[in-house]
Amino acid sequence: MADQGSVRSIGMTIIGGGAVGVVVLGTFALAVPDGSSRPAVFSVLVMLAAATAAAGGLVGFLFGIPRSMQEPRPATGAGSAAADERGGYQANTNLEQISDWLTKILVGVGLIQLGKIGGLIGGLVDDVANGIGGRAVDRLMVGATLVLFTIFGFLASYLLTRLLLQRAFTVADMSAVAAVARREVDRQARRQQNVDADAYSLVARTLQPPAGADPPSQSELNRVLTAASPIVRSQAFSLVRNQRLTDEKTAKGRKCLPRTMMVFRALIGAEPSSHRNHGQLGYALRCVDPPQRAEAERSFTTAIALRDAAAEQGWLHYELNRAAVRIEQDAALGGTPPPERKAMILVDLCAAASDPELVAEIHRDATMQTWLTANAPELTTLLTITPAHTTPL
Repeated sequence: MADQGSVRSIGMTIIGGGAVGVVVLGTFALAVPDGSSRPAVFSVLVMLAAATAAAGGLVGFLFGIPRSMQEPRPATGAGSAAADERGGYQANTNLEQISDWLTKILVGVGLIQLGKIGGLIGGLVDDVANGIGGRAVDRLMVGATLVLFTIFGFLASYLLTRLLLQRAFTVADMSAVAAVARREVDRQARRQQNVDADAYSLVARTLQPPAGADPPSQSELNRVLTAASPIVRSQAFSLVRNQRLTDEKTAKGRKCLPRTMMVFRALIGAEPSSHRNHGQLGYALRCVDPPQRAEAERSFTTAIALRDAAAEQGWLHYELNRAAVRIEQDAALGGTPPPERKAMILVDLCAAASDPELVAEIHRDATMQTWLTANAPELTTLLTITPAHTTPL
């Protein structure tokens, strides 16, 4: 498609050519010997030029009408749904079909009647020339006007039709597509807003269920959070994380942690690659009453693997809590843990100890201190007392 500058240049050329033709016709009329007939001669020539230019322009318009690319409308599937969104309408191609028929007819008839056309044109030239004076130069001028203005009208109409009409059709089609797209975006936005509102409301109802109301099911939570937008899932994560931190502080709250566990499982279903979801589920599993340490260990292991795969730094609470869960599991089973089990716990504790704040937590945790004293007394940096249990570090 030509740019605006090219269209303007062609338009100015067409206007200039028409102006030159009118000037030539006026000059010829002024050369007529009979001064009183000059206006009539000029008028006849101008009307002849206009008529021939219009005839040529009509043919140029028929030849220049752009063809639209029509795609077959699918009967079923996503394409059918998209067509329904457009209201089931397609571009009206009647003008294109008429143009196609007429151009074929004109070409066919012109080739068949080529011999007769010359005689008809010659008769027309004689009649008009006799009307303006009947001189030989008059016949020459009339013939030249017929030929030149017919060609001029054809070319001007063809070029303008190709450039301007194609641009107008394209703009109209794009505007229609943009309008459909805007309506679809608005519809999807409204739908997503409703989905997000339902998801957030369901999460809040899960964490703080109204009296006498049935709690949502895990499958229902999975469905709404999977359909929710990332922003709402982030808001739900913050809400349930704060609830978990609150519930962990009291015995009554720890019995309510299964509610937060449901939400974390739903978030994992919606974003399985988020290590934070797995880590938060592990914290809740460790603190719930009664603790679910085996599943908590698996959650921390998954969180660590996802964190490392994403090359994220920090989040060493995962190692610290996995070590604590393993120590608690071994204490519940009784006996001496196997060497490989001790090695895994020590690896986690050493990894967590790279964070000074976590070292302080290790020092404050009596269970970890007891385990370290019994199984790794040489790690004095992790012990708050010396192996002799006498002098603080």
